[in-house]
Amino acid sequence: QQLGFMQSRDMGFDKQNVMIIQNASRLDKNSDAFKKTLDQMPGILKTSYTNNSFPGINNTTIFKSAGVDEDHIMGTYYADYDHQDVMQFELKEGRYFSRDFPSDSTAILINEAAAKEFGFTDPLNEELLYNYEQGGSVHLRIIGVVKDFNFESLKEHVRPLSIQLGKQSNLLMVRYEGNASDMISRVGDVWKEQSSGDPFEYQFLDENFDELFRSEQRMSRLFTVFSGLAIFVACLGLFALSAFTSEQRTKEIGIRKTMGASVGNLTLLLSREFTVLVLIAFVPGALLAWWAMDVWLSSFAYRVPISPLIFMASGVAAIFIAWITVSFQSIRAASANPINALKYE
Repeated sequence: QQLGFMQSRDMGFDKQNVMIIQNASRLDKNSDAFKKTLDQMPGILKTSYTNNSFPGINNTTIFKSAGVDEDHIMGTYYADYDHQDVMQFELKEGRYFSRDFPSDSTAILINEAAAKEFGFTDPLNEELLYNYEQGGSVHLRIIGVVKDFNFESLKEHVRPLSIQLGKQSNLLMVRYEGNASDMISRVGDVWKEQSSGDPFEYQFLDENFDELFRSEQRMSRLFTVFSGLAIFVACLGLFALSAFTSEQRTKEIGIRKTMGASVGNLTLLLSREFTVLVLIAFVPGALLAWWAMDVWLSSFAYRVPISPLIFMASGVAAIFIAWITVSFQSIRAASANPINALKYE
């Protein structure tokens, strides 16, 4: 359930149908021409240069609110004018960077978590102070607040984030529609025409985020295999125990059958004690499983609740498996000729 929840959760942006072309800075003077060519291709909705490789944020730095001498740590990255159209995140208030506003070169967008971190009640009337490592600082005017989106793993709460304007960078994100293989071929052809022989390297945004769940998926498969082995070994034990019990109660079975007991009644009688044993074992097993799953789920900032229905279904399944396992021996013992059973002594 947790894996399904993570893969289907609304991240706050659209990760589907986005190709990321790496090492786009190697195009040098052809960077703008490459982007314009792709924007005009059928099937490509929008392209955007950025210096950040999602998931995660490459740069975390210190900002200050203008006029306040208090440091705040915030993730930040650069993107061009078309970045919102590619990522498709939403704005809570304000606007995104626009070519109609030349002053946006000293503007900045922050997310809701950042606005809360700084304690802003009216972010659009605030400025942030950013100190460069080379010395000096710049005042950045907040022009928009982005709704929080999960740019990192779901194991972490959304942390403060800012976006600054950068026209060209190392990564080009391409939002497309249609077949991915066809898009790879077409974009690759344009790359070969405009690059100087550099290899065409690409990724897909949804695959990058799915990679975050690989360890959980491997653990899921591992649990499935070992659970299957555990059930198989337990069934072998139950089968042997039911055979031993039937052998020990041969005379009792013969007497009960002589007195008119049906095969169904005798099968139920022999299976009943195994049902009790399974129920007794289920209680500590369920408590231990509940605790283990709660500990595991606590590592996720966004998680599914633990439903009692899962444990009820597990208990029913355990009893059903036990019945199937012991029914062969029980039915065989109950169907035996009572004369043979009474001659057992």
